[in-house]
Amino acid sequence: MPDWLMVLQPTSPLKLASHIRESWAVAKSGAFESVFSAVASAHCSWRLKDKTLSAEWPQHGPLRRMLRQQAGKQWTENGTIYAVKTEAFLAGSADTRFCPPMYLYEMPGWTSLQVDTEEELALVEFIMRTRLQLGANGVTT
Repeated sequence: MPDWLMVLQPTSPLKLASHIRESWAVAKSGAFESVFSAVASAHCSWRLKDKTLSAEWPQHGPLRRMLRQQAGKQWTENGTIYAVKTEAFLAGSADTRFCPPMYLYEMPGWTSLQVDTEEELALVEFIMRTRLQLGANGVTT
């Protein structure tokens, strides 16, 4: 049985080889049971709960949220890289890839785009073309 399970989401094509190597180095350090990738975020998230808007953003009061600059740094999973120790995964309920202690591997914001629609595919192609024109080799920069 392998020591680790690692999922590289195929719908997240903007990961670089260096991102995979760096997150794997963290995983095999032995300090964490799971590693996942995320990007810095400044979203003001809202969720419908029982047909009522509920703010997830830090709040000063009902429906009064603080400015994103006041909220401090936050991250959003970018769905790109997940790694979990096999033993921890099997010992848990096996319905999650997050086993504490966890490590958040931060990736650049441009890596967060996932391809689920034709429009997203066109955006990914644009980002890749632009990066190549700027001299990025798609592997390490």
